[in-house]
Amino acid sequence: MATYYKIEFDPQTGVLRVGFGEPAQNDAICRDAAARLDEMVAAGELKGGDVIRVNGPASLPV
Repeated sequence: MATYYKIEFDPQTGVLRVGFGEPAQNDAICRDAAARLDEMVAAGELKGGDVIRVNGPASLPV
């Protein structure tokens, strides 16, 4: 279960809603987000396609 980064998919709008969970370093957040996306693909929640919309805060290391 995602602890540091939350991702939910709304199939009606095609939007991934994202947000931070518990405080963590960026490397832990990235691993958590990747694991959640893998879970969603395995469960058939994300089927692929031309476009996906993402709505919410994200961490962009510079």
